[in-house]
Formats: sequence, structure tokens, C-alpha cells
Amino acid sequence: MYTRFAVAAIGDLQARVELVTHFRLLMAEGEVGILEARRALRREMGAYARGAHAERMYAQFEVELVGTEPILPLAQRLDQAVSRAHQLGIETSDEDLGKAVHEAQDAVNAFIEACRAELWYAPRWWHLHRHVARWLREVGARCLRMVKLLLPGRRGRTAPQLATDTEAQASVKHQVTPDISG
Repeated sequence: MYTRFAVAAIGDLQARVELVTHFRLLMAEGEVGILEARRALRREMGAYARGAHAERMYAQFEVELVGTEPILPLAQRLDQAVSRAHQLGIETSDEDLGKAVHEAQDAVNAFIEACRAELWYAPRWWHLHRHVARWLREVGARCLRMVKLLLPGRRGRTAPQLATDTEAQASVKHQVTPDISG
């Protein structure tokens, strides 16, 4: 349900940006006036924009119906940010549209972080097994990095070097081994 709302909000915002962009393209052609461009926009993209807006409204209703208290204010903030982008209209400036999109992105990020905490994607203090597992993953990653640092030096040797290394190791082994034959 939280995912559906976030996706619907992003889709509705994207539909608004596409409407503004398409309107600018129609106006840049210069062959149509503002009224004709608006009619063409409504005819070509109206169903898409209305569908995206309706999906956001349905998803917002679901979040308000069963969402928890930490999530609701952030969902409302996201909904308001997307609504402000809609209030700008299709003749808005790039700067105003950019601000509205940035505000909505910040609201989406805050909403997602709150959902992650709500759905326990981040381990709580009493989830010892999750903390230990995370620690083991970090140790494993460090070990893997060390092995990768050490192995390239050994792989780059040629065959004669390896033979001389083996001979050197054998001679060291004989020197270290005490002579018990007497």
C-alpha cells in the first residue's frame, strides 16, 4: 500500500511534467494558438493525466485508511507537494516547475525513509541476529577486499618465477628441518 502510494504520486507528478512539456512543444511549433494547444493537449494526454491523478487519489485514500501515525503526515506532505505542482498550470516557468519537482522528490524520499523504518527494514536494537548478520557481512566484505588486494600480485608471475619460488621454499624448508641422522 505504501509502495502503491509512492509510485502513484511519482506517476502523477510525471504526468504533470509531461503535460507542461507537451504544451511547450505545441506552442513552439507556432502553428497553433493557446486555445488550440490546450484542446490538443486535452485530447492527446487528458486520459493519461486523469488516470494518473485518480490512481494517486485512490492510493492516498488507502494510506489514510490504514496508515500508521508516523506515515500519515509524510504522506500528506507528499500529496501536497504533488498538488502544488498541479496548481502551477501548464504555462509555468522552468524554475517554478523545477522547484515543485524538487519539493516532491524531497517528500518522496522522506516518505520512503519513514516507510522503511515503519516496516522494520532497519534493524531495531533488540534484533541481535540482524546486527550480527550485518557485522558478519561487513567482515566478509573486508576479507574479500584483502584477498583481492593480495591475489593480483601472485597471479601476474610467470612460470619460471613460480619455479624459482618453489625451489626457494624447498631450500628454506631443508634449512629449517634439523638433521637427526646423526
